[in-house]
Amino acid sequence: MNKKIKYSLIVLGFLSFLIFFIPNKPVYALVTNGQLYNIENKGSGKYLNVNNGTDSNGANVIQWSPDGSIEQIFRPVYYSSKGAYRIYAMCSDKGANRVLDVLRTGGSASGSIASGNNVDIWSTGDDDCQYFTFVSENLANTEYSIRLKSNPNLVLTAYGSGNGSGAGNTSTSMGNVYISTYTGSSNQIWRLKRLDITPAYPYRMTKGIGNQKYYVHSSASNFLTHITNGINSWSPTIQFSRANDNSSTAIDFYAVPNDAYAGEDWLGATNQAVPSYYVEPELRGWSYADVKINSDRFLIGTNNNTQRQVVIAHEIGHGFGLMHHNVSGTIMCANVFNVTVSTPQNEDREGLTSKY
Repeated sequence: MNKKIKYSLIVLGFLSFLIFFIPNKPVYALVTNGQLYNIENKGSGKYLNVNNGTDSNGANVIQWSPDGSIEQIFRPVYYSSKGAYRIYAMCSDKGANRVLDVLRTGGSASGSIASGNNVDIWSTGDDDCQYFTFVSENLANTEYSIRLKSNPNLVLTAYGSGNGSGAGNTSTSMGNVYISTYTGSSNQIWRLKRLDITPAYPYRMTKGIGNQKYYVHSSASNFLTHITNGINSWSPTIQFSRANDNSSTAIDFYAVPNDAYAGEDWLGATNQAVPSYYVEPELRGWSYADVKINSDRFLIGTNNNTQRQVVIAHEIGHGFGLMHHNVSGTIMCANVFNVTVSTPQNEDREGLTSKY
């Protein structure tokens, strides 16, 4: 059976390309893969919004005055195979289901994609209507046109300066969002306002983050103290208890030699999995995660017990769906030597609570 494997590592001392990692690499540097954003229209100052937060196929996408609601929060997720993003609506199963979608002409799967077509949310599937790129529109990389990957001349556009509605779904409906041919006008330019939350994959562990069990394989028994410290550091966001076997656990710990991952310098690795195979967390949810500890390098590659605790806590974050963060003040920073904290921070905890 072919396996889809996702390795999530903390690198040792430097950042380099590793076999596990679809990089935290957006099309343009300030659009962070998996980060939560409010998306503000430059022309109106209003936010991209799913009408009433309705989680159903065809729910209209509009602009609306900033109100702090989940219907105004989106997660762009980068797919390297497409060279583009899907933009997940957080009001749809906490960002694990529906995405921004261009309604084809006539509402038919065989309809054309043309200027003036409406934008809604829809379950993933129609790639030509659901992948976008972010193109910088100023030197500071703070303003973007959001372009349809299948036709980069078509961009996300808001009509007028007022709030939209569910029924107003044409290109001349006040506050409606649709696609139109790029002109560079202010109603086609968007500002991404990052929420201070650690980035995460769109999918998640099916067990959630309630009371969870973990298992330590005999191969990892020499690292039990560090595993326990990393486990405890996530309290109270995740409450863990240790199990004698892995029959119903959320996280399982093993130790393997350094060359298990092509000899790369690494300290910890996480595989998200279902009972029969490993999964890509961009594509589906998982029921448990395996955390591997580098038996050759874990102790000599870290300077102290605090760093070892950080490595374990970091890998637990991956196990529940957190991605790497480029902020050194969080536990999910990609490089352990750049981590300036010893326990998960508010950004990390909110990254999980926003998902579950």
